[in-house]
Amino acid sequence: MAALDNTLPLLLISADMNSYVVLVAVMASLVHAAPSWNGPLASPVVLPSGYLADTPEVASLRAAHLAALAAAPGGNPLYAPLYDSPADVPFPKWNGPLASPVVLPSGYLADTPEVVALRAAHAAALAHSYH
Repeated sequence: MAALDNTLPLLLISADMNSYVVLVAVMASLVHAAPSWNGPLASPVVLPSGYLADTPEVASLRAAHLAALAAAPGGNPLYAPLYDSPADVPFPKWNGPLASPVVLPSGYLADTPEVVALRAAHAAALAHSYH
């Protein structure tokens, strides 16, 4: 009977507490079950233009694609407006400021000051909505 007396308080836990315990257990199992990236870390190269350079795989596939387009008789009609237009037709050009991306040691691009400000405003709005 003494063993039963030791377990009795566990049976008297409220239903809310039981729900909380189940929720924590489920969330903990999801965190440990989440897939993680085990491949190589990115090593982005930023060109002087502000664009990220193609990886060697992308560069070779792009070259093969453009060679196939050049070899196709009459070209591809989907690309005709881009590649076969007269030289005097102006294409839209970006006239805004050039990007100055900052690559973090983790390989991710750092947020711009505008994004940082918007994230802070969003977090503040979320915090305010819960009060």
